Amino acid sequence: MARPTSTLTGAQALAAASAFYKAGMFGEAESLYRAILSTNPDHFDSLHAVGALCLKREAPQDALAPLEKALAVNPDSAEAHNDLGMALAALHRNSEAVTHFAQVVALSPDFAIAHNNLGNALAALDRRREAIAHFKRAIALRPDYGLAEFNLANALSKSERYPEAADHYLQALQHDPDWVPVLCGLGFALHMSNRSAEGLQFYQRALALNPNSAEANNGLGRVLQTLGQMEESRRALERAIELAPQRPAFHRILGEAKLFRPGDPQIATMEGLLSNIASYDEESRTELHFALGKAYGDLGRHEESFRHLIAGNAIKHRLDEYDEAAHLAMMKHIETVFTADLLARSEGAGDPSEVPIFILGMPRSGSTLTEQILSSHPQIFGAGELRDFGEATKQFRGRDASAFFPEVATSLSPEQLRVFGARYVEHIRALAPDADRVTDKMPSNFRLIGFIRMTLPNAKIIHTRRDPLDTCLSCFSRMFGQKSFMADLGTLGRYYRAYETLMAHWRRVLPEGAMLEVQYEELVADFENQARRIVAYCGVEWDAQCLTFYQNARPVRTASVTQVRRPIYRSAVGRSKPYAMLLRPLLDELSIDRI
Repeated sequence: MARPTSTLTGAQALAAASAFYKAGMFGEAESLYRAILSTNPDHFDSLHAVGALCLKREAPQDALAPLEKALAVNPDSAEAHNDLGMALAALHRNSEAVTHFAQVVALSPDFAIAHNNLGNALAALDRRREAIAHFKRAIALRPDYGLAEFNLANALSKSERYPEAADHYLQALQHDPDWVPVLCGLGFALHMSNRSAEGLQFYQRALALNPNSAEANNGLGRVLQTLGQMEESRRALERAIELAPQRPAFHRILGEAKLFRPGDPQIATMEGLLSNIASYDEESRTELHFALGKAYGDLGRHEESFRHLIAGNAIKHRLDEYDEAAHLAMMKHIETVFTADLLARSEGAGDPSEVPIFILGMPRSGSTLTEQILSSHPQIFGAGELRDFGEATKQFRGRDASAFFPEVATSLSPEQLRVFGARYVEHIRALAPDADRVTDKMPSNFRLIGFIRMTLPNAKIIHTRRDPLDTCLSCFSRMFGQKSFMADLGTLGRYYRAYETLMAHWRRVLPEGAMLEVQYEELVADFENQARRIVAYCGVEWDAQCLTFYQNARPVRTASVTQVRRPIYRSAVGRSKPYAMLLRPLLDELSIDRI
């Protein structure tokens, strides 16, 4: 192919530039296109090509001017809008990128790549519901679009829709079975779907392909922690940090699994990251603040610890979508619907099974410890935090399709209540066909106690309680998922008050003995007697294995995973005392003057 010379005509130069481009000779192509622009600065094809070539050499900033000028010449070019969107996204200017990708799909609705790109930009702005719709559209247009399957799976996983995410990671693997990031994503989605042993296999496959994958080592460590293999877990988490010391999330995950001591080199590494925190995105900054908050808390540097917890939670509170007024109003509304009269009228309805045990209350109130005690009994299976009852309640409409929860509960027939309960029992029995009892430890089921009673009148309901300040500080100190009420002290205090009010209502309207209340402080102070009381309430004979709950190897996936692998301890009682001067917004909401 001839080299470009000054003797080429415009048409010849354009043809030569196009030929260089197609041949992968991008430097030569860009030089020719720029030569054309020197004599014809508004030549659309050359402007567009220069912008696209800047993207190919990973220079998105250089791509902006030619692409913006190209669009000034031809504002209806879907391809130019798409390339400009890609440049803006690469520069983390995602709001502007969304505008251009949206223009692409308006101009060319069947442009699958643009739907995928728009999905990525929306997901970067945490507009995941919209992102998911565009990823699905991209796949509908191109069923072989493995990258869109991967991106869809990621968005579903970020939305905590883990079983769906796992399905799409599996679809992505059909396109490339050795795709390490997909294997890691699938491992995580299975892990979060209470299928940790299966998730472990995919992390192991990822590491067999790439032993130096920091993501795979980190994921392996998390799964091994859930499975109770604590030493192996720690080694994998440490290896992840060795491979990628700049990843704040890895530091947080390892930090939550250990007790920091003075001189720990990990603290110095994290402090080094802090000096460059402005270069991180908001999620990574949040991770680093929580990691340092944990480290300084372990060292007794309480003011520094709390300063980082405040900073991390402030970012999280700003990013997460949480309609406080709607949530608090719903809890109040539940109280008005589930009256003593409604519960009395439903007596005798529902499924009579004694299999379910619901363990509920505020997060960080001792629910994981209670479940670990029960699941150590040979007749009881600990299923962990199941979303099934709550999700089914949201979708249930009964005879009147316009009636939503909680109103639907007022119009259900005994048969409808029985069928609803029976379906739930069928599901949890499938998890452990040989168990006499199965625990469901979803804390937020405290809002559904009335419906539990109506549909499963013989189910056991255990309400775990802990000192309100210890509970709230523990919630504030951990980087939970989409639970934004925990990310602001005032919001957390108002939520706790609403929770206490609703629990007081359940005590008034439930029959005597329908619910067992377990106070965390009493449990750790008088462990054996309290453990016997819990087991007796669940209707099974006492078994001494319940006292050695920390030897139970069952998967534990909650924030208390490391604590329940240890014998009973009392150090968490009164945890909030060193933070007395820092909790004023929470104290004010809880009307507490002391600490």
